[in-house]
Amino acid sequence: MSTVNILFAEMACSNCNNLYEQQVQFRFGELWQYSYKMGDRIKRGDEYYDIGKPGLPKVKALGCLVNNICPFCGFESPEDCDIIIEFDIIKDIQPLADLSKYTEENDYSYFINDDAD
Repeated sequence: MSTVNILFAEMACSNCNNLYEQQVQFRFGELWQYSYKMGDRIKRGDEYYDIGKPGLPKVKALGCLVNNICPFCGFESPEDCDIIIEFDIIKDIQPLADLSKYTEENDYSYFINDDAD
């Protein structure tokens, strides 16, 4: 089992729109079970435990919800999402746009987002 970091993010249920805190696992930056929130800077460290190059303009990191069941209505959301990171700052979390962009080249953990979205 590989080490991950956790993003604590308030998200809206796609069924009932109620907001609740989610824990989202991801692999970008120094992997040391760090806890993050929106606006935090990704920690960097020893290259052995570090995924991705520092200072990239825009990256999408693959996020996986720890619990994808809404506590209000019981709706089961998709487990995977995109975590948007710009210059090592966590900016946003969005529904997964395209799983095929995560490739073996980057350990299936992130990709450099060159799209104009």
